[in-house]
Amino acid sequence: MKRSLVLLVAAAAVAIFAVASASGDAKKDKGKTRTFELEQTVTSIQQVDNPPSGPSPGDLLVLTQNGTSEDGDQLATSQVFCVVITPPKAECTATTIFGDGQISATGPVDPTESAPQLVAITGGTGAFEGAKGSIEIRNVGPGQSDSTFHLVR
Repeated sequence: MKRSLVLLVAAAAVAIFAVASASGDAKKDKGKTRTFELEQTVTSIQQVDNPPSGPSPGDLLVLTQNGTSEDGDQLATSQVFCVVITPPKAECTATTIFGDGQISATGPVDPTESAPQLVAITGGTGAFEGAKGSIEIRNVGPGQSDSTFHLVR
């Protein structure tokens, strides 16, 4: 059960945090909504099982992931942490790092949910300064997800 929760939360969290297919294109779309798809895969994961033992509120999950295009080109790397609120639900926060800026996102994640879930883009730096919007997450397998980003600049 514990390992399943980690994989489920990781799959959902993966979807939250990697962005755009070409950050340079986002620069010229200021004032517009830019929608794009991204495939994400967990590259490392660590769980902190706080007392009591087993899935419980306060457990932590820390992970990294690669965000790629449909062609497999790596576009970004994300650093994510999630706090379990009510197992299996968690609140996750991440920073997605590009060569010319970063995007932050946060939101509730239920890894057992098969329907798409929405989380908020809360800001950015560099080429993504002032970013906001939302990310629609679709879990596609353990440690993998597809996301549709709605980036408002």
